[in-house]
Amino acid sequence: MSAWLALIVALLGPEPAAPPSAEAAAPASAEAAEDPGAPCTYRTYSWDVQKKRGVNNETIRKTRGELAADERDPQIPACTVCSEDQVDVAVEGLPTVTVCRLYADRVRTALAQAHADGFQIKTLIGYRVGRTRGAIKGTLRTEFSNHSYGTAIDINAEQNGLYGDCGLKQIAAGAGDLKGCKLRVGGAWDPARRPKVTVREGGPAWKAFTAFWKWGGARTDKTRDFMHFSPTGE
Repeated sequence: MSAWLALIVALLGPEPAAPPSAEAAAPASAEAAEDPGAPCTYRTYSWDVQKKRGVNNETIRKTRGELAADERDPQIPACTVCSEDQVDVAVEGLPTVTVCRLYADRVRTALAQAHADGFQIKTLIGYRVGRTRGAIKGTLRTEFSNHSYGTAIDINAEQNGLYGDCGLKQIAAGAGDLKGCKLRVGGAWDPARRPKVTVREGGPAWKAFTAFWKWGGARTDKTRDFMHFSPTGE
């Protein structure tokens, strides 16, 4: 287990009993996925901003007809928090990653393309349900992340960290100027020293994934999430 993945386990704590695997549970068709009586199973947690770790781990079991609006991706409603909507994407020689079935082919092609172009993929994080963003109620975040719907992927987190508190100078200068930014999650971003594992504008991973998703390293707020690709980049 990598240090990054070990950190996730340490932060989130032990997980509840797992629902059926994403691959085994994936619906045979879009029609099956939209059957109001079809099952939806997922495990989730909430991020505690005071404790700085995941809490309230639980397994949810309901039907499709019982899904709340926030249990569907706001950009792609067919991608939900349900494990039954997720599939495992495997490319020979690379880690397996789980994503929404609607993106499986594109993610598979992008990973293969980046790998063929010389990019070294060490770790991948895809589908993982959790309320880790948005407004805070008490000490807990209240909104699901893109990863919760299987519509995001993090690549080589140990070499492509998430930075926060980037000031106006960093925003004006773009993603390449991190002076003053604070590393929040993952490892330091250093494309000059580690070009084969670093996600950078114009690089193999960037070219492959920005064909259909946005890169978190190009955000225009105070955050730079260099490991991250999703429909919004957030």
